Amino acid sequence: KQALPAVRAMFTDAVNDGLCQVNPFSNLRLPGSRGRKDLVALTEKQLVALADTALDPACEFGDFAIEYRAMILFAGYVGLRPGELFALRRDDIQGQLCVIERALSSKTRQVGPTKTGRSRTVIVPPAAQDALLDVPPHPGGLLFMSPRERQWNQTSHYGYWKTLRTQAKRPGMDFYEMRHAAATMLLERGPKVIAAVEKM
Repeated sequence: KQALPAVRAMFTDAVNDGLCQVNPFSNLRLPGSRGRKDLVALTEKQLVALADTALDPACEFGDFAIEYRAMILFAGYVGLRPGELFALRRDDIQGQLCVIERALSSKTRQVGPTKTGRSRTVIVPPAAQDALLDVPPHPGGLLFMSPRERQWNQTSHYGYWKTLRTQAKRPGMDFYEMRHAAATMLLERGPKVIAAVEKM
C-alpha cells in the first residue's frame, strides 16, 4: 500500500504517453492510515511495565538501565515531544511544574523554539518526580543525556528505544506514544488538574 502513490503516478504517465489505455491503480479507494489518531494510549500499568523492561538484562543497557527507565517514565507521565525531552534542562523543573521553552530539531539537530514557538508549563506528577531521583546531574545542565554524556537526538536514541520496545514485545511502538499516554492519564486525573494546567 505504501508504494501505491508511486505506481499510480507511473501508470498515469504511461496513459498520458499512450503506452496503455487504462490506469488499473486509479480510484482504488483503499482506506488510508489515520496516523497517530489510531494509537491506543498506554495505561499507567503498561507504562510502568514498559519502563521496567529497561532493567531486563536482555536489553544489555548495563548501568544505564536505571536512568533509561526513569527517562521512559518521565516521558510517559509528563508527555513532552521527543525534541523537547532531549533539550530539557534540570533547572526547567521546579517541584511539580516543568517549563518547556525549547526543543531539539530532528532536522538540524540544533536547539531552538518549541514546535509552536511558545513556552508552556506542564505538570510533573509525583511518579515522574520520583523517577528523577534515579537521574544524576549531567554536565551542561541537561536533564537526560546518553550513556556517553551527549545530548540525545532522534538517531542516537533510536537504538535504545528499538531494543526496549522489541524486548517489551511492542516492536512497532512509536516513542511519540509516550505523549499520548500522558494525555490520557491527565484526563483521568480529572478536570481540576486540567484546569490548573491551562491557567499556567
